Amino acid sequence: MENYIYLLYATEMLFIIISYYLTNRNILSPSFISFCMFFLATSCVMVNLDFWDVSYSFETFLLVLCGFLTMLLPELLVIYFEKLRHKTYKTKKYIINTENSPITIDKILLLGMICLSITSVIIMFYDVFFINSNYSSAGLNSIGIIKHSEEGLSILSRLANRIAWILLIVSLYVVVYNVSIGRKLTSYNYKEFIPIIMAFVAIFISGNRMALVKVFGMIYVFYITFNINYANKKENISLYKVFKKFSLLGTFVVLLFYLLRGITKVNSTAAERDFVDYITYYIGSPVYLLDKFLLTFNELYYSDRPFGSMTFSSLYNMVGYEIDYYNFYIYVGGQSGFAGNEFSWFQRPLVDFGVFGMFLFTFVIYFVFSLILYRYVLYKRSIMATIIYGYYFYIFLTSFYYCQTTFALSFNNILYISIAYILLRLIKITRVRSCYYE
Repeated sequence: MENYIYLLYATEMLFIIISYYLTNRNILSPSFISFCMFFLATSCVMVNLDFWDVSYSFETFLLVLCGFLTMLLPELLVIYFEKLRHKTYKTKKYIINTENSPITIDKILLLGMICLSITSVIIMFYDVFFINSNYSSAGLNSIGIIKHSEEGLSILSRLANRIAWILLIVSLYVVVYNVSIGRKLTSYNYKEFIPIIMAFVAIFISGNRMALVKVFGMIYVFYITFNINYANKKENISLYKVFKKFSLLGTFVVLLFYLLRGITKVNSTAAERDFVDYITYYIGSPVYLLDKFLLTFNELYYSDRPFGSMTFSSLYNMVGYEIDYYNFYIYVGGQSGFAGNEFSWFQRPLVDFGVFGMFLFTFVIYFVFSLILYRYVLYKRSIMATIIYGYYFYIFLTSFYYCQTTFALSFNNILYISIAYILLRLIKITRVRSCYYE
């Protein structure tokens, strides 16, 4: 039985090292983060080698290897062209910004944000646990029942959820910025945390566990960006220090993700699984099941789908074309008993565009986000670019799981980013152009 999972594991480690140094130790790098997440996923597979009876073909390894190259090369091209545009460009050293005063939200605006966030949560809570008599008797399980029902949340609750998300983005931006520049917390500053807390309650009520990853990604990007651009720190952002700071937050997200499994996954055996079994399955199975998917891939199963519909289903939905984006399930194998229907970043574009189309799609996505990062986030210090990159950073954090562009380009996401940007401009954040020096 051929098993190239060991070679994949070593290759991922090699790509992490190469990406880290070729991007000048940039830990916001989309390729670096993607390789780290694939390595984490494959580590979970390695834990279950015997339990899942793992085998991994050379053809799949070769596909993933070429896919990794199409993640790394566009970022290196962006770095090269940015160096040509700015001959003194370096990502390791920055001119220090002296205008690093904290962001203070106007009292009336902050009061409005707090009232809106609390009202939004009350509306959602009342809708899920009281109004909907068909499900309210199920207690906390009503969250999962409503999430997977055809009706879902009411129109008013969906609007409330959108408001909570918009206020979350604004509050996270302000709070993380102020923490990054060393602002001391006061009784007034603590009020800025209220919309964040309310948003977490809204996430819980909506049963959207992926939102936890989005929040983690925003905090990570905002923190690193503000420390580089505004915090007056001459030293490089240490990978070790960042890992130490965010490992606790990451552990909290994973634990919360696990604890919510019984609520959000109704009629599933997930609630009966222990922590290691469930988490290693959830993180590791998409990378492993890509091999099984390719072995059983039948183009006829996907033949009646519109062009690009699995990769860009949210775009089709925006124009009123409902797309069924679900895959069929494939058993993990061995003694696991689990089955999965997601097969890492590569599967959806592979089905939509073919092998070479998938490589081209990956190249374009990583090129665009690398350009946003290096030109508009780190060089021009654009508020809009920072929000966009932070909000969509979960695309790279979950690249091991599936291609998140499926849902990324949606009306809701565009709305969240646009209104959050307008609110942040109302708060009068001063953008200062940054420069790099040798």
